Amino acid sequence: FNDSTSYNSSAFSVPPQQTNGDWWLRIVFDGTNFSYQASFTGTDATFITWYSEAANAFLVGGPSKIGFCAYSQNSAFDVKAQLVYWNVTQP
Repeated sequence: FNDSTSYNSSAFSVPPQQTNGDWWLRIVFDGTNFSYQASFTGTDATFITWYSEAANAFLVGGPSKIGFCAYSQNSAFDVKAQLVYWNVTQP
Protein backbone atom coordinates (compact mmCIF):
# COMPACT_ATOMS: atom_id res chain seq x y z
CA PHE A 1 0.00 0.00 0.00
CA ASN A 2 1.12 3.53 -0.74
CA ASP A 3 -1.08 4.92 2.04
CA SER A 4 -4.12 3.80 4.03
CA THR A 5 -6.34 3.57 0.92
CA SER A 6 -4.07 3.25 -2.12
CA TYR A 7 -2.68 -0.11 -3.27
CA ASN A 8 0.21 -0.10 -5.74
CA SER A 9 2.00 -3.45 -5.86
CA SER A 10 3.53 -6.22 -3.80
CA ALA A 11 7.24 -6.37 -3.08
CA PHE A 12 6.97 -10.12 -3.53
CA SER A 13 4.30 -12.78 -3.74
CA VAL A 14 4.12 -16.46 -2.98
CA PRO A 15 2.03 -18.79 -5.15
CA PRO A 16 -1.00 -20.19 -3.32
CA GLN A 17 -0.24 -23.51 -1.69
CA GLN A 18 -2.63 -26.18 -0.51
CA THR A 19 -1.60 -27.48 2.88
CA ASN A 20 -3.18 -29.67 5.49
CA GLY A 21 -1.93 -27.60 8.38
CA ASP A 22 -0.89 -24.26 9.68
CA TRP A 23 1.74 -21.92 8.30
CA TRP A 24 4.02 -20.23 10.79
CA LEU A 25 5.21 -16.85 9.55
CA ARG A 26 7.81 -14.58 11.05
CA ILE A 27 9.67 -11.41 10.20
CA VAL A 28 13.26 -11.18 11.40
CA PHE A 29 14.79 -7.71 11.71
CA ASP A 30 18.54 -7.57 12.31
CA GLY A 31 18.72 -3.80 12.64
CA THR A 32 19.37 -3.32 8.91
CA ASN A 33 17.29 -5.83 6.92
CA PHE A 34 13.99 -7.67 7.17
CA SER A 35 13.80 -11.38 6.36
CA TYR A 36 10.31 -12.78 5.73
CA GLN A 37 10.23 -16.45 6.73
CA ALA A 38 7.76 -19.35 6.83
CA SER A 39 7.56 -22.84 8.27
CA PHE A 40 4.98 -25.61 8.41
CA THR A 41 6.04 -26.71 11.91
CA GLY A 42 7.05 -23.47 13.63
CA THR A 43 10.35 -24.80 14.97
CA ASP A 44 13.41 -22.60 14.44
CA ALA A 45 15.36 -25.00 12.20
CA THR A 46 12.44 -25.32 9.74
CA PHE A 47 11.92 -21.66 8.80
CA ILE A 48 12.93 -20.71 5.26
CA THR A 49 13.45 -17.15 4.04
CA TRP A 50 11.12 -16.25 1.17
CA TYR A 51 12.20 -12.67 0.78
CA SER A 52 14.62 -10.17 2.31
CA GLU A 53 14.87 -6.39 1.96
CA ALA A 54 16.51 -3.36 3.53
CA ALA A 55 14.57 -1.78 6.40
CA ASN A 56 14.13 1.45 4.43
CA ALA A 57 13.10 -0.22 1.15
CA PHE A 58 9.50 0.99 1.49
CA LEU A 59 9.53 3.53 4.32
CA VAL A 60 12.41 5.98 4.02
CA GLY A 61 13.05 6.17 7.76
CA GLY A 62 12.30 2.50 8.36
CA PRO A 63 9.31 1.22 10.33
CA SER A 64 8.16 2.67 13.63
CA LYS A 65 5.03 0.52 14.24
CA ILE A 66 4.00 -3.13 13.97
CA GLY A 67 0.73 -4.37 12.49
CA PHE A 68 -0.95 -7.61 11.51
CA CYS A 69 -3.24 -8.25 8.54
CA ALA A 70 -4.22 -10.83 5.93
CA TYR A 71 -4.96 -9.83 2.34
CA SER A 72 -5.77 -11.71 -0.85
CA GLN A 73 -5.00 -10.38 -4.31
CA ASN A 74 -7.19 -13.08 -5.83
CA SER A 75 -10.90 -13.27 -5.04
CA ALA A 76 -10.85 -17.01 -5.84
CA PHE A 77 -8.96 -17.65 -2.58
CA ASP A 78 -10.37 -17.06 0.88
CA VAL A 79 -8.09 -15.46 3.43
CA LYS A 80 -8.10 -17.02 6.86
CA ALA A 81 -5.69 -15.98 9.57
CA GLN A 82 -5.38 -16.56 13.27
CA LEU A 83 -2.75 -14.87 15.38
CA VAL A 84 -1.54 -17.56 17.79
CA TYR A 85 1.68 -16.07 19.10
CA TRP A 86 3.22 -12.61 19.06
CA ASN A 87 6.73 -11.86 20.27
CA VAL A 88 8.76 -8.69 19.77
CA THR A 89 12.48 -8.61 20.50
CA GLN A 90 15.09 -5.97 19.83
CA PRO A 91 17.86 -6.55 17.24
